[in-house]
Amino acid sequence: MDQRRILRFLLISLLIFIRSADLQDQAQNSENNLKIERIVNGRESQNCQFSGIVHINGAEGFQCAGNLLDKDYVLSAAHCVAMQNRSLDLSISMGSTVRSQATTSRHVSQIIVHEAFRHDDGNYYNDIALLKMTNSVSYGPCLQPVQLPHPKDSFNRSCIAAGWGKTAHEPLENALQYVTLLLLNNSDCLEERKKVGRLVKPHHLCTGTMRKGGRGSTCNGDSGGPLYCRNQKNELVLLEYKNVNSVRK
Repeated sequence: MDQRRILRFLLISLLIFIRSADLQDQAQNSENNLKIERIVNGRESQNCQFSGIVHINGAEGFQCAGNLLDKDYVLSAAHCVAMQNRSLDLSISMGSTVRSQATTSRHVSQIIVHEAFRHDDGNYYNDIALLKMTNSVSYGPCLQPVQLPHPKDSFNRSCIAAGWGKTAHEPLENALQYVTLLLLNNSDCLEERKKVGRLVKPHHLCTGTMRKGGRGSTCNGDSGGPLYCRNQKNELVLLEYKNVNSVRK
C-alpha cells in the first residue's frame, strides 16, 4: 500500500474545508485551541447509526474522532494528530456510538501526515492524516468503512456532522451526538466571517444555518470527525473530517 499516494488521492477525492465558526464563540476563542468544546443542540445518535466513526484517545486527555477507511487504516485530520509524536500513545475505539461500549480497540502503529500539511493565516492546508492500526479489524453491523465520494456524485444541501464533543458546557459526551447542517454559499459565508476578521478561501466549504436564530453546531472537540452528505443515490457519503462549526446570524 503506497501511503503517500493514498493521502494524495483522498485529498483530491474529499472536499477539504474549514467550516465557518459560530461568530460569538469565534471572537472569544483562539484559532489554535484544540481542546474539547461542545456540540450545540445536537441529538443523541442510535447505536450503529454511524458505523464508520471512531474515537481516538491519547495521553493527557487527548481526544479526537476519525473515520474507518478500511480494515487497517483510519482517516482523520492532520491538525488533530500531527503533534502526537509517539503513535503508540494513541488508541482507537470503535464498534459502538457509545464510547464506553466500544466492541473493538486497536493501538496505532504509525501516523502518516500529509507531507504538505501546514497551518498558515488562520487556515489549515492539506489537513489529512492516516492512522495505521496494529492489527486489522473485522467488519460488523456497527463497524463499517465510510463511503468516499465519487467525482460524479452530486449532493443536496442537508448534511450531518457527528462527534463526542461536549454538549453546551457539560462534560464530554459518552453517546455520539450529531447535528444537521446546511452547505452554504461561500459568498454568504465570507460576509459573516469578515465580521471576525476571517477569510474564506476558494477551497473552503462552509456549513451552518443563515436563518436568524438558527441553532445547531459542532466545535473543536469533534476534530477529525465526519461530515456526511447524501448523494443522488441517497447514500450517506463522507465529505469532510475536521472540526465542525456553523455560521449563525
